[in-house]
Amino acid sequence: MKRPVIGITGITTTVREHALYPHPQHYCQAVHDFGGMPMTIPAFLTVEESLRYLEYVDAMIFIGGPDIPAHFFGEKPIEGDYAMLREDIAESHLTLVKKVLESTMPFLGVCLGCQELCVGSGGKLIQHLEELTPRHRNTYLDEVKQTRPDAYHFAEVEKGSLLEKLFNANRIRVNSCHHQAVNPDYACSGFTITARSTEDGVVEAIERSDREFGLGVQWHPERIDDLDHRGRIFNALISAAERYRK
Repeated sequence: MKRPVIGITGITTTVREHALYPHPQHYCQAVHDFGGMPMTIPAFLTVEESLRYLEYVDAMIFIGGPDIPAHFFGEKPIEGDYAMLREDIAESHLTLVKKVLESTMPFLGVCLGCQELCVGSGGKLIQHLEELTPRHRNTYLDEVKQTRPDAYHFAEVEKGSLLEKLFNANRIRVNSCHHQAVNPDYACSGFTITARSTEDGVVEAIERSDREFGLGVQWHPERIDDLDHRGRIFNALISAAERYRK
């Protein structure tokens, strides 16, 4: 059987003044493991070139990454040394979000991707969660791996939501590594908040009900240590992509 094609956004980083475009390995691996064909959309493309990919994919994943520049949601940036999406990449991602939302294409937004769904639909972000709660990002860096390990906590899931149907539960364990989140005071048009952290009420998931699968999550299902959890989300996304293609 032909695998449905899942588009996956890309980001950039800088090493010794050289721009690098890291391969979104965890996302691609999860898509492939659960029956899809991953197709990465390179971050160096123009907006117009990025949009062409929507002609070839059956679903979209908006991946995690640096912060969205605050002017995209009408605010001034907070002070601090935080990694920021390049302006052109932020514009491409948000344009992709808006185009996908105009369709009925299935989509999944992860961490930054969840925030892009929010901003792309007119919402705003809490720019610095650590001023409100320390629970969503470990404060130390693994010097050997040069990674910041995930923090784990629980999220309360709304009844009747897609997440409740996927997990058959109203409380799930999630992995976090972020310092920004959807601001619940500025609604994302067309989205419903369907999960919050049990410890501090931070928004953990938003959903759109105008398609079979339209989900943004603040955690990282592509690399969570619970394989059953990973499978519930990616199986559902890829099954929806299969039906969307037909």
